[in-house]
Amino acid sequence: MGLIHNELRRAGNIQSALQNALGMKEGGLERAGETMTPIMNLWELPEWQVLRNETPGAARVSQAAVPAEFSIVALVNPAVNANMIVVVEQAGFQGTGGNGGHLEMALESQAVATLGAGAATVSRDRRVPSICRTTTRTGSDPAATLGGQPIDTVLPIAAGCKINFDALPVILIPGQALAIIIATVNVGGIFMFKFRERVALPGELLSKT
Repeated sequence: MGLIHNELRRAGNIQSALQNALGMKEGGLERAGETMTPIMNLWELPEWQVLRNETPGAARVSQAAVPAEFSIVALVNPAVNANMIVVVEQAGFQGTGGNGGHLEMALESQAVATLGAGAATVSRDRRVPSICRTTTRTGSDPAATLGGQPIDTVLPIAAGCKINFDALPVILIPGQALAIIIATVNVGGIFMFKFRERVALPGELLSKT
């Protein structure tokens, strides 16, 4: 049987996702952009993330107060995940005392050097493995930094109030981390992240200089 006229033959997740969303398990797509009504937006519905091989994840991590030290939690895209991208959509915390906080871009090596292993991150889609490949690190340090680059700061607020940072989304390539640092010593907290992880498409993992 011959090829479909003007068949779209691009290989990869997007082509497969479009076919799966339409229930087209066999054959190709013919001039999809001109002949399909209504428009199929593969990024519109959260349940279609799995069709693009994306896993929505979340982390809730606690860190106890340490005298004379700043509490820190980092979300890490491990270097061993050599071809994975993590898109952090939300990051925030709730402190045990009056506090402010910083959001900092850092290297995985900086997080590992200062922080211990944290809680696992979990998938928000029960159709895929419940544990994500993105990890967390927790701990404290006398310096209010991992030695990375600050990208957001929130002013001090009362104990028990939840803080959400504005400088998001953040995209982490393998070997990178995003850290939340409580800007007051001897204050613990609960730290929250919301993210998506997926295998990078060709050309997405640009070299860092």
